[in-house]
Amino acid sequence: EILAGRWGYEQTNIDYYQVVRVTPSTVMVQQLIKRSTATGDMTSKSQPIPGAFADGSKPFRKTPRRRSRGGECYIGLTHGTASRTDPSIWTNETHYA
Repeated sequence: EILAGRWGYEQTNIDYYQVVRVTPSTVMVQQLIKRSTATGDMTSKSQPIPGAFADGSKPFRKTPRRRSRGGECYIGLTHGTASRTDPSIWTNETHYA
């Protein structure tokens, strides 16, 4: 399972995480590296590389939450939340000069 965390002020940053272990009440996730390509002035698109963990990253435990009854699951992060994403799809990002 791959998760995407979107965050930023005046820009959209995306960090990707892979679920590496599941327990009845928690998940262990670890940050992934991503491939990125410029699409314009201060814009790019990215996608995760499953199984390619970010240098220095370590798995960490989170408790999944639901947005609403029967809704999408997500985990809370330092900068916002992360939810399930399709790793084959490129996602737009914006960058501040």
